[in-house]
Amino acid sequence: MASLIPRRAPYVCKACRSTRSSKALLRTFVTTVERPASLRQQLEGRNSSIANENAAKNVKPFMQRRGPKVSPTSPNPAQSLPDGLPKSTVVSSIIRDPRNALREIQNNALDLLGSDRIPDDAAVQEVFAQAQTLASTLIQTQPIDSQQQHASPPSESQTSLLSDLAESSQRNTSASTLTLSDRKSIALDLAKVLYTLCEDPKLYLSESLLASYVTTITNLSLPQYLPKIFHLYARKPIPRPSSYPIKYSQPWSRAPKYAIPLRLVDMAMQSAIATKDMPLCISIIDTTVATPAYHSAKFLRKAALPLLGASSVIPLSYAAANSAAAMQLSWDPDTFFWMCMSGATAYLGTMGTLLFITMTTWNDHHKRVRWVPGTPFTKRWFGEEERAWFDKVAQEWGYKDEERWGEETGEEWEALKEVLGIRYLEVDRSSLLPGML
Repeated sequence: MASLIPRRAPYVCKACRSTRSSKALLRTFVTTVERPASLRQQLEGRNSSIANENAAKNVKPFMQRRGPKVSPTSPNPAQSLPDGLPKSTVVSSIIRDPRNALREIQNNALDLLGSDRIPDDAAVQEVFAQAQTLASTLIQTQPIDSQQQHASPPSESQTSLLSDLAESSQRNTSASTLTLSDRKSIALDLAKVLYTLCEDPKLYLSESLLASYVTTITNLSLPQYLPKIFHLYARKPIPRPSSYPIKYSQPWSRAPKYAIPLRLVDMAMQSAIATKDMPLCISIIDTTVATPAYHSAKFLRKAALPLLGASSVIPLSYAAANSAAAMQLSWDPDTFFWMCMSGATAYLGTMGTLLFITMTTWNDHHKRVRWVPGTPFTKRWFGEEERAWFDKVAQEWGYKDEERWGEETGEEWEALKEVLGIRYLEVDRSSLLPGML
């Protein structure tokens, strides 16, 4: 999510509404970060200082605070939590002080990482829910410019507007006065915390936690933290419940249950395309729709039932021909039976073959990326989603004008063509370009 429109004030008087022009504020979070290899040491180093600071300030856990009222028309981040996550997080407490909320999340994460037992599912889900709510707070409140801190006092025409918004400004004082650099820092620290939790061997990465993680990371516009977690989702050892010391079992990475849901793939790819990072887009494709687990899930979801129906055609034809031969009196029963079987086999076989070829050679529903002639039918069918995302990447990196398709040059474009060639794909086949038919 590269740009977002901030929330407007819940109420503006009519006298000031005409003088107020609302402009969309574009905010871009950090797009390139280093891999958080030493996050655990950084958090542990700050744990003692954070505890002393909270004790000195007598800071209550943000889950126990009472926050301000939320306008019925304003979006509630807690309502967008994935299924299976608790919705008891108090949004207003995070809006009031995102820094304290981040420290609370870091402390909770340290408790989970420091334990030598399997963490409780409810505690893990609560941390992810808090992180998702904090991410929603960062993108919904309006940051200030460093220049605005030294702005001149308001004029008379702004006095009534300020008085009308006094209550709203008091509610979101801490969150709305964060500078853009502060938001980037909080977003980066939050992403590192979640990344370290997902990498921890003791934590079982369920689909609900993965959905919450992807939602939070894409809200922060930090898709660099997604490919490794997508890879671990099907290959991370599973801790055995009630085992101490903890024992692990290796998952079968080809199992359909380890396929990344398409809605999460869409969120990740949209965020990666917005950052204009082609290697990142290719990594997300490789760890989602190009995995054996996704192919297995697609086979069960789309091909199992049609194949079951096709396999039952011959027994049903045999039963129908046998019944028809027994009921008629004009022909020899054996001759009539084999005549019916030959007709049914010829008709169903011919039509089924044509249907199969039509479905597997459908090649003109994307704009720029197409299969190389001679690609096996099974490869075409299993790799259709992979091709669709590569087509979107080619459209984003190439010329928008169709008349200039095929003229792209550069290191990234040549690398994209090489990657597509390995996958039996090609971009801008010369015979299909405009004016070349």
